[in-house]
Amino acid sequence: MAEEIIKILRRKHSFLSAMIEGVEYAMKELEEESKPEKIYSTLTVFLGEFPTKKLIQDLADENGIEVRVRTKEDALTVLRSLREI
Repeated sequence: MAEEIIKILRRKHSFLSAMIEGVEYAMKELEEESKPEKIYSTLTVFLGEFPTKKLIQDLADENGIEVRVRTKEDALTVLRSLREI
């Protein structure tokens, strides 16, 4: 069902098509990557720096990782910790 909706949106709305392709590409990149630096880079390219830090902060909070994500290095620390869980 979701695939059919995506196909229709792509045909009718070229802007949405580009956005959907970008999200699919980012998801593929993240699934194949294990290096925290590359994951952070991919997220910032597709989401921007602030939303990426917010997302990583939420992940840290959900997993009990007591790090405040204010810098890139803080974000990488959380990503490394998540990899160990």
